[in-house]
Amino acid sequence: MSWNVENLFDCHDDPLKDDGEFLPESERRWTPARYWRKQDQLARTIAAVEPQNGWPLLVGMMEVENDSVLFDLTRRSPLRRAGYDFLVTQSPDVRGIDVALLYQPKLFRLLAHCSVRVPSAQNGFRPTRDILHATGLLPSGDTLHVVAVHLPSRSGNSRQSARHRRLAMSSLCTVLDSLQGQKTVLMGDFNAEPSDPLFQMLEDRMISLMPQSKSELRKAKGMTMEDAQKLVCNPLYLGCLIIKNGDADGQISGALSTTGDTLRPALQIIKCAPGISCVSGAMLLITQTPQYGEDGVLVVGDVAVTPMPDASQLAQIAVCTAQTAKSVAGFEEPRVAMLSFSTKGSAKHEVVDKVVEATRMAQEMAPELHIDGELQADAALVPGVGEKKAPGSKIAGHANVLVFPCLEVGNIGYKMVQRLGNADAIGPILQGIARPVNDLSRGCSVDDIYKMVAITACQAMDAK
Repeated sequence: MSWNVENLFDCHDDPLKDDGEFLPESERRWTPARYWRKQDQLARTIAAVEPQNGWPLLVGMMEVENDSVLFDLTRRSPLRRAGYDFLVTQSPDVRGIDVALLYQPKLFRLLAHCSVRVPSAQNGFRPTRDILHATGLLPSGDTLHVVAVHLPSRSGNSRQSARHRRLAMSSLCTVLDSLQGQKTVLMGDFNAEPSDPLFQMLEDRMISLMPQSKSELRKAKGMTMEDAQKLVCNPLYLGCLIIKNGDADGQISGALSTTGDTLRPALQIIKCAPGISCVSGAMLLITQTPQYGEDGVLVVGDVAVTPMPDASQLAQIAVCTAQTAKSVAGFEEPRVAMLSFSTKGSAKHEVVDKVVEATRMAQEMAPELHIDGELQADAALVPGVGEKKAPGSKIAGHANVLVFPCLEVGNIGYKMVQRLGNADAIGPILQGIARPVNDLSRGCSVDDIYKMVAITACQAMDAK
C-alpha cells in the first residue's frame, strides 16, 4: 500500500528544517498527545488494510519527517506487532518531509536501497523529495524493485509547478528505464490527476516493465490472443515488433497506408523516446537561397503530426528537430528559432506566451543546444533584421532550424516555400519515436523512397 500520511512530524525543533509549525508552542499546538494520537491512528489503519491476511508486505509513506517518527510507529505503536523495518530518504526538502518504506524483512529480504536526487535546485526550483529505490528478495526467489516517490506540489504558479513536476517525472522515468523487464512496484503521491499528460510517460514506462508477453499486454487493453495473431500479420505491426525485438533498426511505410496507420503500431509497440511524449514531423528544405540557413538548407518542424502543441510539446518538437538537423542534415551546430508573429515581446498574445514558455522549457531540456525565441521568420533568417529586432541574440539572423508554433502554420509554410520558392522538400521525417519509423506519401516516387531509406539509416545510426 501507499499513503501520504500528511505531515508526520515529531514535536522537537530541528534547526536544519522549517518545522516550526509542528511544535507544541506553534499555532497548530502540535503536542506529544496529538502526535501519539496520530501514530495510533496510522497503526490501526495500516492493520485494517488486510484483516484476513495479516499486515501489508510493503507500505510506502510520504511526508514523514525523520527516522525517529518511523521508529515510534514501528516499535512503540500498535504496529509493533507487525515486525516492520523501514527505510527513509534524507532529502533536501526545506520542510524536511521525506519518503519512507515499511517492509516485512521475513518476506522482503532487503538486498539494496538508494535515494535518487531530483536535480531541482540546479534547475532553479525549490529542492524536493528524493526518489526511494529498494530491492529485495521475495520468498518465491524473485527479486522485486520498489520505487516510492512524492512528486512536487501543484500549488503556487501553475507553470512553475508543471515544469518542476515534469523535471521530477523525468528523473523518475530514468529510474524506471533502468529496470526494464524486472519486477517493479511503483508507489507514491504523484500530485497529478490521471488525465495529466505526465501520466502517459509513466504508463509507458510501467507497461515496458511488465513481464507479460506483448499479446498479454494488448489483452489487458481489450485485445484477445486471436486479435493479436491477426494483427501481427499486418506488416506495419510486424515491422515494429521486429524492431522492438532488436532484429531491425528502422521502418519505412506509407506508400500503401496513411500516416495514422504508420504511427499507431509504432506508438503502441516501440513507444516514444525517453523524456518525449510528443511525436512530430520535420522537413528538410533545400532552397536556392544559400545566404539562409546552412548554405540554403533548413530543417523545419512540426509539419505533419501534432495540430496544436502546448508549450511542453512545442519544447519537445524543438529538441527533436534539432536532433534531426544533426543526424539527418549533418548540422554540427543546430541554431533553433522558435517562430511567432512577435519578436522578443513586440506583440502580446496568449499564443506568443506559449512560444516564450516553450523556449524556456526547451532550453531546460537541452541546455547544450542553441535555442532562442520568440522570433519572427525574418528576424530568425535575415542578419540585418535579426540585429535590429533582437539585438544580442546569437540565433536571430542565423537560424538553420525553424520551429513553427502549430501544425497549420508549419504545413502551409513549408508548402509555400516548396512551390513558390522552388525548394526541394524532403520528408516528413518522423521524430520522437524511440526507434526510427518514417512515413511516405502514397504518391511517392522511387527517388522519395531512396531518400527516406538514407534518412532512416542516419536516424538508426544516431539512435545506437
